[in-house]
Amino acid sequence: MRRDGIRNIAIVAHVDHGKTTLVDSMLRQANVSLHPLLTCCSFFFLRVLDDQYADCDVGWMCSCYEVDSVEGPMPQTRFLLKKALEFGHAVVVVVNKLDRPSTRPDYVINWTFELFIELNASDEQKEKLVFLLIDWPMTLFETIIRCIPGPRIDRDGALQMLVSLNIEFEEHKGRIAIGRLHAGFLKKGMDVKVCTSEESCRYARISELFVYEKFRRSSVETVEAGDICAVCGINDIQIGETIADKTSERHCLPLSRNLRDRLYGELQRNLAMKVEDGESADTCIVSGRGTLHITILIENMRRGGYEFMVGPSRVISKRVNDELLEPYETAMVDVPEEHMGAVVELLGRRCGQMFDMQGVGSEGTTLLRYKIPTRGLLGLRNAMLTASRGTAILHTIFYSYGPWTGDISTRDQGSLVAFEEGTSTSYALSSSQERGQMFIGPGVDAYKGQIVGIHQRPRDLSLNVCKEKAATNVCSNNEQTSELFRTRH
Repeated sequence: MRRDGIRNIAIVAHVDHGKTTLVDSMLRQANVSLHPLLTCCSFFFLRVLDDQYADCDVGWMCSCYEVDSVEGPMPQTRFLLKKALEFGHAVVVVVNKLDRPSTRPDYVINWTFELFIELNASDEQKEKLVFLLIDWPMTLFETIIRCIPGPRIDRDGALQMLVSLNIEFEEHKGRIAIGRLHAGFLKKGMDVKVCTSEESCRYARISELFVYEKFRRSSVETVEAGDICAVCGINDIQIGETIADKTSERHCLPLSRNLRDRLYGELQRNLAMKVEDGESADTCIVSGRGTLHITILIENMRRGGYEFMVGPSRVISKRVNDELLEPYETAMVDVPEEHMGAVVELLGRRCGQMFDMQGVGSEGTTLLRYKIPTRGLLGLRNAMLTASRGTAILHTIFYSYGPWTGDISTRDQGSLVAFEEGTSTSYALSSSQERGQMFIGPGVDAYKGQIVGIHQRPRDLSLNVCKEKAATNVCSNNEQTSELFRTRH
């Protein structure tokens, strides 16, 4: 059966495609609760509590796909849309930003429809596909209620809750599992059974129960099938596990010690991360979903007062039938025509293979699509911004594993490295700055191995920035002075 008066959807959109503006407009039109979940693309879970539009709960099932009227569907939204179609969900496509000068809604609609075909949407999904040129949030509300069915539930069945949305962590509550109730009901203090995909089960008790209302978690005593809720009391809960009725047979659907503990403690809330001990006692290997994922962890730890050294990023390769494979990604570059040559040359040096190029209208930009090894993307964004004078926009998404492409040059310039410990001097820097651009000025403490500048040639160069001028009693008429120093920050 389906639950009346409730709609479970997710608003999925790429960054800067108007998702926040759309949600803000919806907030102004109705009493909306909001719970953001950050993944490879951002999307919102909403609960609309408005008498005029019944009880419209925007939750896990992806049914509202928002695209820009110029840029169209972007790679980061592809995964969620594919999963929604595999589950058989109906989809409402919202074409936003119709006021842009280069708007091309007809082209974007055709492009989106081709994406649905590429993602193997069923004939029924394609026939019932709704395209909405949004100019008023109430139009979206009415379309959701008319075209999206209520969640399918088993109200009288045994308890089944799939932990599928997220897992949060708080010091006093422990792990907080978030998911949707598919069958039965759940009460605070209830004894439950936690089941895994391997049909193994363990028992636990629900200590606290929450729903999301008015931008915060609200404690409740009971929830019923169709609701999205958060539960506490199961400290070892994982995404993909099922909370079931206790009596039912239905189951699923030297690294400092403080620093090491901090890294392994991160695994309690950051389930996409992996931490392993390194080759020595003072190193750890941290794996995650790309450089941004690791960078966020590094910045959070730095703000927490931790001091550590970070090595260069490496991609995760694998061997299949004695063949070395590496990850490839699809890169989409939006660049003005006057800088297209420099960008194409940059991507070519990093073993990128162009498979599509098209203009995007009167704004004078060109959309390039490349297949490129993930190794070639390391440091590419900053180099591309330099080549295009800050105008190029780069989006990437994982494509597949492919054969190893060999050596890739990701750096056009080497580093200037100090080979002696001490305090930098004007005398040493006057000659060192001829080798490249310096990071430090005179009077700065330096250590052996510190990177003190950018070499003007591809290879690294060791130099002495602490050398002092020899004191003699001989006067020279050839002494010259240099003005210091232009440093890069």
